[in-house]
Amino acid sequence: MNGFLSVLEMGRTQFIITGMAVLVLIQLVLDYLCSLRNPPRSVRIVERCEMTFATVVFAAFFMFAWIERTKSALLVGLAVSLIWYALAVAIYLGKRWARMLCIILSIIRVVTIIGIPFSVISLSITLSSEEFKGYMGQPKPRKSADEMEAHSA
Repeated sequence: MNGFLSVLEMGRTQFIITGMAVLVLIQLVLDYLCSLRNPPRSVRIVERCEMTFATVVFAAFFMFAWIERTKSALLVGLAVSLIWYALAVAIYLGKRWARMLCIILSIIRVVTIIGIPFSVISLSITLSSEEFKGYMGQPKPRKSADEMEAHSA
């Protein structure tokens, strides 16, 4: 792990190039893993939203760690962004628990200025899209007795 933390000793240009390379590598690996399925558009939007937020968090902590020369900020940024990357992949794969975690983390994230647009998009889709709920294995609303009667007639 000391090899990874040695980026704090790099010059500015080397640091930026290393950070960008790490972000591109993470994005490529996750894109490949997620290309194995073809989920509905609403799922892809939420997944992209969460993945983009994870990248922004990683980049912010990465830059803060370099400016302040602190290893703890680098480790915290890595841990937080990995949680969001994992959430994005779980959403893409249709894991049932990912919808609830996305709702909880979006509510928490809404208090940050940068998190507001990501939270609004994710919450609006996860709470209202029947397509999203169906893909995530959530039960669909039951038809009323009148609707069932009209359908059978």
